Amino acid sequence: MQIVNALIELFNQSNFVNLPWQNWVMILVSFVLFYFAIVKKFEPLLLIPIAFGMLLVNIYPEIMADPTNMSFIGDNNPFADPNAHWYDSGVLRLIYAGVKSSIFPCLIFMGVGAMTDFGPLLANPSSLLLGAAAQLGIYIAFIVAMLSGEFTPEEAAVFDNTVGIKERRIGPDTLCASDMCQAAAEKLLADMGWEKDSIDMLVFESVTGDYYPTPPTSCLLQDRLGLSTNCFCIDLPMGCCGTLYAINVAGNMLSSGNIHRALLLVGDTALRMGSQQDKSRVPLFGDCGTAIALEYDNNAEDIIIDFQTLGSGHKSLMTPHGGFRNRITPESFIQEDFGNGIIRAPKDTLIDGMSVLTFAISRPPKSIQQMIDDYNIDVNTDIDYFLIHQANKLIVDRVVKKLKLPIEKVPYDLEEFGNLGGASIPSLMVTRIAEPMRNTQPIKMLCSSFGLGLSWGTMLITASNVIIPELIEI
Repeated sequence: MQIVNALIELFNQSNFVNLPWQNWVMILVSFVLFYFAIVKKFEPLLLIPIAFGMLLVNIYPEIMADPTNMSFIGDNNPFADPNAHWYDSGVLRLIYAGVKSSIFPCLIFMGVGAMTDFGPLLANPSSLLLGAAAQLGIYIAFIVAMLSGEFTPEEAAVFDNTVGIKERRIGPDTLCASDMCQAAAEKLLADMGWEKDSIDMLVFESVTGDYYPTPPTSCLLQDRLGLSTNCFCIDLPMGCCGTLYAINVAGNMLSSGNIHRALLLVGDTALRMGSQQDKSRVPLFGDCGTAIALEYDNNAEDIIIDFQTLGSGHKSLMTPHGGFRNRITPESFIQEDFGNGIIRAPKDTLIDGMSVLTFAISRPPKSIQQMIDDYNIDVNTDIDYFLIHQANKLIVDRVVKKLKLPIEKVPYDLEEFGNLGGASIPSLMVTRIAEPMRNTQPIKMLCSSFGLGLSWGTMLITASNVIIPELIEI
């Protein structure tokens, strides 16, 4: 029995429990390719490596982890963790060094060339035209991508389908997140007719406050907005989960009876946190500031929440230098070229794309599914809208497919605004579902956010007759 329990526990700790069905399909396809290569002898030199790579990547995606991330030790790597080792990187990515150096391609070309049977080609020379046509298409795509001047051929081919961002709003360096939040708050309070002295709590959620590390930007906004000195002020630096965290904190204060009205200001200028030469970040983020006003209503439906944290994954999204763990030094500003269009310094925020992708398509969907199961929710009839953090199109699409959510109930606005961090949920409300929310008929929304920490949260909320001002640009 102990052996069985140990095996069950081992399986639960493995990556197999986090694999979506798409990965299992690709694993099955890899075995089919193995069959054709080994049993049927169909192009074994090509199919066996393809099948083996397909199998490994789908069993454990981190096997392709970039060795330029923080866990990689290198003599010139300013992000290197002194407690880590070179073998912490993905095995296939380390092997890929031989590909990038052009050593493996030459060896493979010579080996395959020496073992290739050219008999079919010699028997039917016209088949050469098929290969030529395929190569012509590749070269045309290559030339078009290069002429654009924005992306490499690989980036141009996948960016639109995976990221889905076509335009963004980027403010000048003189414009802070607090400025945008202040403008949103002034308009919201005017439209609602709230007296500023009636606001008991001010929450400012952002990772790009006016000053670092002090003073709290919420205190500055209390003065700039002309709120009462009795107003309780607090900063929350939770990044992409910001709105859900802010609603939870304020909601608990409202429910306790300590306050009656709360003002939540959520916004970021996240693009400025990183290097402008880091292609893993530059195309993603937009600038935004939002305002949410909450008032206690004894007749309101409960807000159902689920928050979770995986602190061991914090290195996937972080700024290595700038806090008191690693203070700013002259070396913090020295940039390093990590390849693939990634140039940054230790003071710049980094994203480990593979780790974040694996996290985003595994942990948050489980939280959503658990809430659906616990409350017997029918996704087709019980929920009006699923508001999913607009990280990128690939992640949102994977979550939608994994949970079998009705696509018509999942609004997108990242193609117009990009990743807005913590402000992405209120942005969806304003830009995509404003009219339904203004109606007297209650609408039920299931919200999901994920990001820094690593943290993620799911919230089920019902709203009706909401005041939503028009979108403003400053």
